[in-house]
Amino acid sequence: IKQNYSKALCWGEMSPIIKALLDEVSSFASLSAVNQLLVSRICQILAIDTPLLADSEIMPEGGAYSASERLLELCLRRKADVYVSGPAAQAYLDVALFARYGVQVEWMTYGPWTAYPQMNGDFTPAVSVLDILLVLGADASQYLHSVMREQKNAAI
Repeated sequence: IKQNYSKALCWGEMSPIIKALLDEVSSFASLSAVNQLLVSRICQILAIDTPLLADSEIMPEGGAYSASERLLELCLRRKADVYVSGPAAQAYLDVALFARYGVQVEWMTYGPWTAYPQMNGDFTPAVSVLDILLVLGADASQYLHSVMREQKNAAI
């Protein structure tokens, strides 16, 4: 990270925060625990207040569920009427199953992204959140919220 971003506009502001996060997870034994903490802390930095729950907090492990059935069961237990999924799940997600239970499936679109000045040449969309944090610093939250509003308005 230092090699690629030490000259970034907000390196001085954000690198101590990122280093502290990485130091905190360095002793974790499970990748899942690392991911949970990193996602949670990055959401805090970006002022994203969506509640985050592990599926094990909603329903116990085990059971003879297909991938679609497990996701649907999670939705039903949380009383969700919409499930938003990444586009790769189109290859396996049983959308008709969700529909039978009154849960609408929406596909996340990643873009279009509003260009922001990046360090090396032309704008490259959908890079790591680290790029946004180290280039935009305190403005990263405003940028992401703005892009999400634009994407939502474009979908209407």
